[in-house]
Amino acid sequence: MEQYWMPRTKDFQNLRTALNNYECTNIFIRDIGSHGGKCRLNENLGDKKLTFKVHLKNKILEFLIDSNKAYDLDLKSYYTKNQMGFSLAYERIRPDNSIVMLSQGIDPYDKELPEPKSSTLRQCIDEKLLEITFKGRVHLEFYSWWQKKKDLKYWKVVLPKKGF
Repeated sequence: MEQYWMPRTKDFQNLRTALNNYECTNIFIRDIGSHGGKCRLNENLGDKKLTFKVHLKNKILEFLIDSNKAYDLDLKSYYTKNQMGFSLAYERIRPDNSIVMLSQGIDPYDKELPEPKSSTLRQCIDEKLLEITFKGRVHLEFYSWWQKKKDLKYWKVVLPKKGF
């Protein structure tokens, strides 16, 4: 799977754009650990709606499924650590059923690659791995160059493009 990095300052904006404009199929949260960690939430959403709230006073990221509380992530360390932003990974399958494996994404719209079957937003928050999977392509647009390394790009989630 190829990955596209996004700036941390745009995490909640990117998450809101994705959840409001793309079909979310699954949310998965587990502890970070050398053996995979304990699963905290693994919900196939079907027709259910995933949303979130950021509680700045309590520094909590609250996930809701059909308006019911599903899981809270503590944001205290998120605001104090030098935290990376979300990444978005595309699952692309070739006609021979092999998975396209790229270390990092160069061009999410490379015509030589098959269309993504799914897109997964990933972030580590509160010593938990958060993965939210969407059906098909979540569209990206170049945002900026990474300040520390000028050969890496930052991306942002954008509204669906017509013709895809």
